[in-house]
Amino acid sequence: MIRIRLGVVSAAFSLTWALSLMASNAAGPGTLEACSRAIPYTIEEPAGSVPADAKALVGTWVGYWNNTCSALVVQSVDADGTASVLYLFAVNPGASVSRVTNAKVMGKKLSFGSSRATLEFTLVGPDSLSGLHSGSYGSTTGNFSRK
Repeated sequence: MIRIRLGVVSAAFSLTWALSLMASNAAGPGTLEACSRAIPYTIEEPAGSVPADAKALVGTWVGYWNNTCSALVVQSVDADGTASVLYLFAVNPGASVSRVTNAKVMGKKLSFGSSRATLEFTLVGPDSLSGLHSGSYGSTTGNFSRK
């Protein structure tokens, strides 16, 4: 009798633990530890009308342009392709996180920029992005992984 109850308690604990792990990867607040920084963020669950490729871009990503660490947090994507992102190009220890509220998603590609540089991130796998950073200096490529 005790063995059966322990089995039920153990199974319930395992299920609770598994559900908590799933919840930790879901929408909501979090902190990305990347590029020697702590980046607080909030992820919004995309609406059902958002295409699957756009939904797959939502989340936290870390990668490098040459030897420079960068972090990307895609916080939300709307049905019209507008995305809200946080971006860190840690070229120096004092670099700050940029908030971009008008990034665009088309298919598997997320893009944003300014008059100085444009960035494009393309989903190449469920946990992998390729990046293109272009400016007056030329362009460089990078690889990013989901964190």
